[in-house]
This record gives sequence, C-alpha cells and structure tokens, in this order.
Amino acid sequence: MRMASLGFTFYKWMRRLLVLMPFVFSRAGAQNKTACNAITADMRLMVRSVKINARWISKELQQQAEQVAGLGKIYDPINISAAQNLVEEACRKNEGQFEFQLLQGSTSVLVVRSDACIITDSAGKQEVAVSISPFYLRIDLFKLGNNILPVPRSSKPSFYTQVPAVIRATAPFASLYNDRRYGTSIGLSTATDLLHLPGRQEKKRNTKSMQTNLGFTGKKSLSNSFYHIGGTLELNHPLYTDSSIGWNVGVQFENGLSPIGNVSGKYIYWNLNAAVQGNSKSTLLSKYVIGTNFTFSKNSSINVQNSDPYNENRIGLFALADGRQGKSFTRLGCWFAAAMPGNNSSLHNYQQLVTRIGNSVFLGSGHNSVLVETIAGAGYTWGTAPGYNQFFAGNTQQRFLYDPVISLRNQTMQSGPLLRSIGEKEGGLATGNTSQAMDGGSFWHLNLNFSIPVKSWARPLIPDIVISETPRVTTLRTALKAQSETAKNFIYDDLVNNHDYPDNDETDKVAAAIVDKDIRPAINYLADRANVYAIKPLLLFDVCRINDRLLPGKTFTAAGLGLQLTVVIARLELGYMRTLSPADYKTSGNFFIHFVLQNFY
Repeated sequence: MRMASLGFTFYKWMRRLLVLMPFVFSRAGAQNKTACNAITADMRLMVRSVKINARWISKELQQQAEQVAGLGKIYDPINISAAQNLVEEACRKNEGQFEFQLLQGSTSVLVVRSDACIITDSAGKQEVAVSISPFYLRIDLFKLGNNILPVPRSSKPSFYTQVPAVIRATAPFASLYNDRRYGTSIGLSTATDLLHLPGRQEKKRNTKSMQTNLGFTGKKSLSNSFYHIGGTLELNHPLYTDSSIGWNVGVQFENGLSPIGNVSGKYIYWNLNAAVQGNSKSTLLSKYVIGTNFTFSKNSSINVQNSDPYNENRIGLFALADGRQGKSFTRLGCWFAAAMPGNNSSLHNYQQLVTRIGNSVFLGSGHNSVLVETIAGAGYTWGTAPGYNQFFAGNTQQRFLYDPVISLRNQTMQSGPLLRSIGEKEGGLATGNTSQAMDGGSFWHLNLNFSIPVKSWARPLIPDIVISETPRVTTLRTALKAQSETAKNFIYDDLVNNHDYPDNDETDKVAAAIVDKDIRPAINYLADRANVYAIKPLLLFDVCRINDRLLPGKTFTAAGLGLQLTVVIARLELGYMRTLSPADYKTSGNFFIHFVLQNFY
C-alpha cells in the first residue's frame, strides 16, 4: 500500500512538473537581446543596473564595473565597452590564479559581450539595464581521460579566489538517494590533495606532480538504520602520454550497515589497493586501469540470532578500460576475488568473477539527440559464498559509466545484477522468511535507458555567439573547437621540455595522437552536445537472472518511466519502475532518486 501511494504521488508530481517546464523555460529565454542593443547616447537614458553574469564575483569587481559603466549616469556606449574590457581583463587574470591540479596542463577560451536593454518602471520611466556576459570554458588536458563523458559545466567563469577555502580544499560532492529497501539517504564525500592545498605557493607545477589525496565519505538513510562512513588515503602519480604509466597506491577504511536480502548486514573492512594506469594504442579502448587489492573484513547479520561476526581475508584483481568510438563511449570492467573466511568452520574458501560492459551512444546530431545507455554484466561463484557476499538483484548507488575509471568504487567488485524495480540487494531466490541465495550463485543482467530530448527544455552550454566576422565568421563554438590545435602545441612543448622527447616530427605525431584520442572528442562533446540545463524523459528497461545450485533460478523483468535533469553542476535522475516478472515480485515497484551535486566552483 505504501509503495502504491508513493508511486501515485510520484505520478502526480511528475505530471505537474512536465506541465510547468515549458512555461518556466520559455519565460527564462523570453528576452530578445538583439532588440536591446539599439540604445544610443543621444537617447539620454540613465543606467539603472549593471550585472556581471559570472560566478563568485568579488564586490570590488562589481563596484568597479558599475563605476566604469556609469551606474546612475547617462548611458554611453563607450563606458559600456570600457566596463566590458575591465571584466575581460579580470577574467584573464583570474585564469592565471586558478589553483587546479596540473595547472599548466589546460587550455581555455574566453569571450566577453555586453547587452544594454531598455526597462520601464511602473511609472512609465525608461532606463537602461546593462549586463556583461563573459563566456569561458577551461579544458583540463590530463584529467579529462578519467571520465568517459565530460560532465557539462556552466559556460560562465568562476572567480576561484572568492570561493571559500574550505570548498576549494575539500571539493565536496553531495548526493541524495532513494529506493524502497535502503530508503531516502543523503551523502557527502570530500577529496583533498594534501600536496596542493589552496593558497600554497609553488615555483613550478607540472605534469609530473605527485598527488596525495585524502578522502572522506559518509551516507545515512533517513528512514532506516542503514549507514556508511569511510575514509581513503591515496598516493597518485598521474597518467600522461601513451608511453608513460600512471600509478596509485592507497588504503581505505569502511564501516556501515547495509541490506542483504531481507536482513541487515554490518561490515567493517580495511582495504589496501594498488593500480597502474595506461593509454592503449588500440582504436577500441583508449585507457585502462589494472590493479589488485587486499581486504580484511568483519561481517555480521544483526537480524539473525546467534550470528557471530565472520572474519574474511580477500585478495582481488580488477581491470577496467574506456573507449570512444564516434558518438559512443564504452567502459569495460572485470573483477576477480579469492576469499578466505577465517573463524567459522562451516565456511570455506570461494572465488568470484564478475564482468560488466557499458555503452552510451547519441542517436542524431546536435544538442537535442536521443541518448541510449546500455549496461550488461554477468557473475559466477566457485564454492559457497557466505550470505554477506552472495549475489542479489536490486538497485545500486554505483554509477558504473560515470564514476572515474580510477575511482575506488569502480575498483570494487559489483554485488549482483542491476534491477531498479526493487530495492538495494533485495532480490534473491529463496522464499519464506529469507530472500538470500544459497550455495554460491551466478547472474547476468541487461539494462537499457532511452533519454528523449525536448528542445524547449534545454539550453546549449555553448551559445551561438559570433566572435568575429573577418576574415570569416567565427563563433564561440568554432573557437572552442580550435583549442584542439592549441592543445597539441602545448603537449608538444611539454613532451620536449619535461619528458625528454626529441624536437622532431615523431613527437608531433605523439602529441597529435593524444589530442585525437582524448581531447578532441571531449571538446567536440562540450561544443556540440553539452547543455547548461536539460530535462529529458526516460524510458527504462531491466532484465536479469540469478541462478543457484540448489534452488530454481529466477528471471526478473522490469520497465518504467523517469526524468533526467542536468543543471550546470547538478544531475538528477528519478523514476518509477515496476517488476513485470516473476509472479512473486509482480507487486514490487520502486521509486528511485539519484541526485548528485558537484563542482561547486
């Protein structure tokens, strides 16, 4: 009854949202900027306001722009041009103050324009509202490869020095999550590079810089007792050229309570991990990560009487790879683990193997194209796994396609097939008072997402702004794409000066290969497809199967609808999925939310 009520509430809420969206965004884009810029000094109109369309603007810059533009004085186009130049100079100075890791490994494009519009007050008096709009995009040439899809950011510049130091130092990542088993939960994670803290002065920061990353994660269910806290300390040597190898070593601590079937499992574990990162010359897979980890864990069930904690030592191997082919992005993952339960004679050694592949492809051209996402996977267990490490179907908080390939979450073995119509680790084989699978198990799954664009509900990240008309028309979009050549020149110089490459045509080919494989596809995506905001209806389909040695296997199918919302630094996915089969799960429906807020800069 509760889920039916929740599903009906979601239906009503989504229907209202769909009705309101066209009105909201049509109002947001209603102003005709072209008609505004026809004001002359002879009209003798007063400047009523001056607005800078950027983030984290200092009071000093705002006051200087108002003074130069002539706030409260007669409008003069010469003053507006001077104010525009003032803002452009501040943006260029701000670029040099950016304290991004690998500062020298980036390229950018900046265009500043201004608009003057007549506004009329209630008494009929006409005045001028001035807006100065800098458009700025910064492309990190070295960290881009960590993400299979560049996350759209605002094209407005951010004045980094005005961002509170605590945000710069911790790079917070906030999330909201909901499913029927875990309940509604909120989470927060941080990442701090101890060697490159904000405000620290360095003589030179180049591509060989070491990173010492200290991280914290926390998550708590608001409706259940489930929780998760943890921390990481990682030493990372970043990846750069096709011939270089990056590496990272780290230690991770986790403590939490999570669902296992229809009981709850408490866990504490320490994890030591080491991995190498490299570029592949293959046309299918461009980057890879190969590594190993050793985990000591203590697991127990708090819902089962006389359940003593089980100690377990676990050795794991993992390999992940990314590839870009045309309009598509592909990620492969494979995990193997050999586990040795220690303090219970009824438990024996066992091994598990899991593989997963994800693909995201655009159908059509431009910003309003259909995005099809596919994830498929399978797993198998040799021996008998304890209940806390058996395979369960259910929703997951992991984002296999979107988490960086080197992230610890992607290096951790997947827990079972993805089925979004039920809660986290809720789907098993046994009936009665437990849904836990028995005697090991295997699974496979296939998940499809179709996001359908609505033109009036989206705005491109890169607007169609003409920068110059001589000797040919240059727009902000074409200027951004031209940065691929700038990037190649920078990489060439860096290879020669910092990596002992010869100053010849062969090095030029190496730089061109890096650009073609890692940088050009990302820049083209930002220029041609990324949106400042986009609201897309979703069609969702899941199918999976769990097999077992003693119990009959089950095939699950599910379908549903949802919404995907991207607004600058936020991404929200919500929807409702219904289980179509098997019969004993047909009444199962799940309202899920996954909201991520990141890159506060």
